[in-house]
Amino acid sequence: MAEAIRLRMENRQPRANPLLKLFSQTSHYVTGNVLAMLGGFISLPILTRVLSTAEYGVLSLISTTVWIALALAKGGLQESAVRFYVEFKSGARRQALSTFYTTLFVGSLVLGMVVGGIVWGLGSLFHASLFDAPSRHLVLLIAGMVVSGALYMRLSNFLRAEQETKIYNFFAVLQRYAVLAFGLFFLYYFRDHLKGFFVGSIFGESLIVSILIFLLIRQGKIRVGGFSSSFFKECLWFGLPFVGFELANFLLKIIDRYLIQYFLNLESVGIYSLAYNLCSYVNDALFFAVWYAVYPIYMEIWQSQGRDATAKFLSNVSIYIFLISTPIIVGFSTLSREVITLLASEKYTAATQFLPYLLGGMVFWGFIPIYGAGIYIYKKTKVLAGMTFIALVLNIGLNLILIPRIHLHGAAIATLVSYVFLIIAVVICAFRYLKFSIDYRILAKSLFASLVMYIVLVSMNSWSGLSALLIKIFIGMTTYVLVVLALDRKLRGIAANATSRRGFL
Repeated sequence: MAEAIRLRMENRQPRANPLLKLFSQTSHYVTGNVLAMLGGFISLPILTRVLSTAEYGVLSLISTTVWIALALAKGGLQESAVRFYVEFKSGARRQALSTFYTTLFVGSLVLGMVVGGIVWGLGSLFHASLFDAPSRHLVLLIAGMVVSGALYMRLSNFLRAEQETKIYNFFAVLQRYAVLAFGLFFLYYFRDHLKGFFVGSIFGESLIVSILIFLLIRQGKIRVGGFSSSFFKECLWFGLPFVGFELANFLLKIIDRYLIQYFLNLESVGIYSLAYNLCSYVNDALFFAVWYAVYPIYMEIWQSQGRDATAKFLSNVSIYIFLISTPIIVGFSTLSREVITLLASEKYTAATQFLPYLLGGMVFWGFIPIYGAGIYIYKKTKVLAGMTFIALVLNIGLNLILIPRIHLHGAAIATLVSYVFLIIAVVICAFRYLKFSIDYRILAKSLFASLVMYIVLVSMNSWSGLSALLIKIFIGMTTYVLVVLALDRKLRGIAANATSRRGFL
């Protein structure tokens, strides 16, 4: 059976261009992410009007608590699922595929219940200082959210590992709106609005979890007796460092805000936060979908075709990342004043002075899953967590030195230097295990085309307003594409093939 599966994968591979698959799956994740984000725009005005200021503050506190608890409850198993799925699917392991699903499902349930119990215990101890009397049951609801959230992440991540991106994003959007719909419905029918919102949220998420469990059982993927303690230990050994990586990365993103408040003032925190959030939106739009799509694909290539094919794929992906990220950094930095003025107001335009440092740093961070492929493939995840903690310490040290001297520029520079250090460390380590070529000529041509685009955009500084901004974006994109194509014959061939639908390589 395993041999037959492997033969089917090998026979199917030549017909599937991995770059076309990457672009296709990336588009699925982008669509799902945009649709899910719309839910936030729907819920925000409702929650801010129904809840009091204090209740909304509690909601924010609970959301942060649940996020941290989920990072622990996941135990890094989301990465383990992607890493080990192809080994089971291809027949490289002798264990049945149901062992893969059952072990990770049961393990996630146990981890979720353990972390949920810890949250409930700690919350009960400190309840009096966190919530008022009418909301004393919120601690139990938080624990329930941790359990349901851990299970949803595990079950949906199976679809990511299988590269069923359309189904994954269908359930991602469905989960988002089920939580939103039931949360808002219960909010209006409970005297305690917060309690009602969280009861509805848990109900909506549990409904999606139940559907996913039913589908897995019906497909025979979860079976009694299918749990493997040895495989679960292997998953934890691989995945737990990702908990440290996730928490360190979270601190790396927020610690500068606290230091700015300490050395400067709340107004500076607000200006810096706006710039950081805008850069985060741009970075997420660029890299979130790529993160989710590229890892399962190169693991599949590694398992079915080996080192050389994986290195070639990663080299090609790096070209497209250069071509996309370079003009985004230059273009967004050039137009940032107009964007900030339209989205916020003139009082936030000071953020444009240091915004390029933040965006550049975040883009370097986005390169990690590509240039760190060797770390993921060879299971050197503890090294990744260690390097992230070192970057965090470096960031704190630089902030302590630079913020008192050059204020917000110092915090932005500290972010850039920390992420540059992290990506360099990742490349040095990962390339020991899997090295691939980087086409610096493409990078140079992309930088030159971005410079031409910058000159064109600056020449239109006198244009103002939303319509002018949209025109500038269009002209800037067109200028960049035309210059890049004029400079590189290979890219012209790729564009011609794409236009004729013959493929990208």
